[in-house]
Amino acid sequence: MQDVGLWTGGAVVLWLARKKFSILHSRKFVITVAYLFMMSVLLLPLFKSVSLSVVILALFVFGIGAFLGNQHAFKQDVLKTKVATVAALVGFIETGFTFLVLRRIGVITNQTHDFTRIFLILAALATFSLIIVYVFIRPKWYKIE
Repeated sequence: MQDVGLWTGGAVVLWLARKKFSILHSRKFVITVAYLFMMSVLLLPLFKSVSLSVVILALFVFGIGAFLGNQHAFKQDVLKTKVATVAALVGFIETGFTFLVLRRIGVITNQTHDFTRIFLILAALATFSLIIVYVFIRPKWYKIE
């Protein structure tokens, strides 16, 4: 489902760009819709059915794919002289942050024997990412060539 999200997210941006929307607005739109798919993770504790849980997780992972595809594409949209700097900075933050979060998830699940807090953390991280997109990815700071 992540691959489907990557492909779909890119296709929607391309379609919107052909309809005369700016790349910046197209990417933000897709990221916002992807975020809504990712918020489906909050429904997981409500369902006892394995089948429904798999569907919810599939929607979540689809959203991650659409979100990440566009988040990574932002790096390519900046000035050509800054792509390596932006990619290195984002890669460093992603790797370091993932390391810390994964360690904490293991501790939480061992202590609580429940994934509800993990789902809340995932939703909070997605919300934080969406806020970052809207705060920092603005025409004022974002130079598309």
